[in-house]
Amino acid sequence: LVPRGRIGQPLPLVFLDTSTFFPDPDPETTSVDGNVYRNNSGTETLATLRAGAGTSAGPSVASDTVGQLNASTTTDQFQILNRGIFLFDTSSITAANTIASATFDVYVTAKPNTLASAASGSLVLSSPASNTAVANADYNIASWTMTVQATDLTIASLTTSARNIWTLNATGLGNISKTDISKFGLVIDFDRTDSDQWASLGQAGITCQLADGTNKPQLIVTYEAGGFLAFM
Repeated sequence: LVPRGRIGQPLPLVFLDTSTFFPDPDPETTSVDGNVYRNNSGTETLATLRAGAGTSAGPSVASDTVGQLNASTTTDQFQILNRGIFLFDTSSITAANTIASATFDVYVTAKPNTLASAASGSLVLSSPASNTAVANADYNIASWTMTVQATDLTIASLTTSARNIWTLNATGLGNISKTDISKFGLVIDFDRTDSDQWASLGQAGITCQLADGTNKPQLIVTYEAGGFLAFM
């Protein structure tokens, strides 16, 4: 049977293609992943910690913790805030094509969470100064767009020794570059919302494999192949 619209008019068929993108392992050529964080003496409020200067940065390694928040023993004071950076060279999609759907996933190896039962990982946008390196200055809150690019996943719901998937929403799909580098980040939702959730020595974070690991972070994008419609 030939699918038809009006009598005598065949319906167009849209051919879709799917591509999987990874950050580059070391040595990076077009993209990078890693984390940036601030570590203090444990005497800062979350707002101060968020707005402070980064104290360390780690580019692609086999595994690391991202989206991490550590509380101190002092009420409403925190010591460590960590933000994960994930860049993907998606230029092969090309401008002529229309993105239909996409997912981001990381292979989780641990999920420490003694801070708050509702702690979640948020997919947001990062903007490091370099596409192939991460630096302390990339922690700067001005380099981040803390708008959710997918529905948050609670840390409690994550599965260890497995890939955990964030399905991009319309905002996230719109932030996939079809001609350049797509720049995402993974943060703890308390960082994203500047919401003070404190428990003495509490910690929430996601430990996952990065680009130098066996199970690299992935951005899987489905789009119209070739930018054309085919007819039966």
